Amino acid sequence: MSMITCKDFNSLSHDEQTWYIWNGAIHLHVREVYGYRVNLFSFNGYYIELWYSIQENSIKKIKAFENSALLAPYLEDIKIDSLMNLGMGR
Repeated sequence: MSMITCKDFNSLSHDEQTWYIWNGAIHLHVREVYGYRVNLFSFNGYYIELWYSIQENSIKKIKAFENSALLAPYLEDIKIDSLMNLGMGR
């Protein structure tokens, strides 16, 4: 599989973007926002969001980004309290 940049990925057609996601991206997390399931993937050193409409049963938007600040909504959603307790022997 060729190394495709974030900019190149965003310029691909919806079908091409979907192909790259299903054939090489690593699923990291999913969150629900306003009737969407927003899936986060890692691919070639950048991130991809896939916005899936629950009501319409279809993919509405795919966006790749490199700015780690855009990961904030995912990091807020991850609960690490129980993991920290495991590490402390509780």
